[in-house]
Amino acid sequence: MYDGSGQREVWLASFPSGEVRRAVGRGTAPEWRADGEELFYVSADREMTAVPIAASESSLDLEVGEPVSLFPVDVWPRIEDEAGVFAVAPDGDRFLVMDLAEDVVDPPIHVILNWQELLESAVVGSRDPGSRSPPGGRTAPRERV
Repeated sequence: MYDGSGQREVWLASFPSGEVRRAVGRGTAPEWRADGEELFYVSADREMTAVPIAASESSLDLEVGEPVSLFPVDVWPRIEDEAGVFAVAPDGDRFLVMDLAEDVVDPPIHVILNWQELLESAVVGSRDPGSRSPPGGRTAPRERV
């Protein structure tokens, strides 16, 4: 979600009305811990961030704790609004993050033209000179003397 300045922010909203309650922090891709007591998101400075959330005892409001940076991330895709750039374990202790690999070199692509002729010449070249192939093109195994 964007605020008036165009910055991406994580907000809490009421369900099912969708009434916006409060901004949590600058970032994107929020995911809840299974018990709903913590919210994780990728901050604007590319840190996995956790915010404790607790139900207020005196009202229907939520108490939002201070955001805590957990570790740096360089998620893929770079547009973090997409759901699924990371997953958090139910207990909030482990993460699976689609991180960008460093120094990845794409392997070369080899296109072989006339590969059938190359294959036939390799098969013919592997036979003894003067030997004849049985029907079907297969040669019988040779015995050692």
